[in-house]
Formats: sequence, structure tokens, C-alpha cells
Amino acid sequence: MAKWHEFRESRKKAKEASQAETAPSPEGAEVVGWGVQEADARTAQEGASKSTFFAFPSPCFGGEPDANAREKKGLATQLALAYAVHKSFIFVRVPLTAAILPKVVKVLRGWGWEIGKRKARR
Repeated sequence: MAKWHEFRESRKKAKEASQAETAPSPEGAEVVGWGVQEADARTAQEGASKSTFFAFPSPCFGGEPDANAREKKGLATQLALAYAVHKSFIFVRVPLTAAILPKVVKVLRGWGWEIGKRKARR
């Protein structure tokens, strides 16, 4: 938590410094000083890597994911790619369906199915 408070304080100081350096802004406009240079300098001075600020190893922050997460990510990627390929062949699927469906309906009607026919009202 101490590093977070230090970061917030350096950000506030950078914002105040940038507001003091810039010309007065119109009403309602906010000037934001991110304090990136100060944070990088402090990190380099401390000799800490950026991933040490996080307690839990995570793939988002440079940690290594566990085997189950890797398998789930692989499955999700495969499903997404399969769905994209399926959707990209719509120009083949729709005409093929339109060409075959009337023949399928005719065969099913021949077998006794009442497809597409409404029952007469009495």
C-alpha cells in the first residue's frame, strides 16, 4: 500500500506542476499530469521491476498462468476461430441451403410429414 500512496502523491505533484507550467485553461477543462517520468525514475532508483507491485502472478502482469488457464485459453481461441470460419462461409451456406431445402421438404412430405402446410380450420 505504501507504494500506491507514493505513486498517488507523485501523480498529484506532477499534476500541480503541469498546471502551473501551462497557460490558464478554459473553465471546466482539466489538465492531467500523469507523472510517468517520475514513476519510471522512482522505479529505476529502487531497482524494482514493474511486476513486483502485484501480489499474485498473473499473465496480465507478467506472471505465468497455470496449466488449466492455458488449456482454457486454447479452447476459447479454437472456438472463436471456428465461429469466425463458420461465419465467413455464409456466402456458401445460404445459397446451398436455399438450393437443397425444397428437395428435403418434398422428400419429408412424401414420408408423411406435414411441413409447411396449415391444417384447415373447421
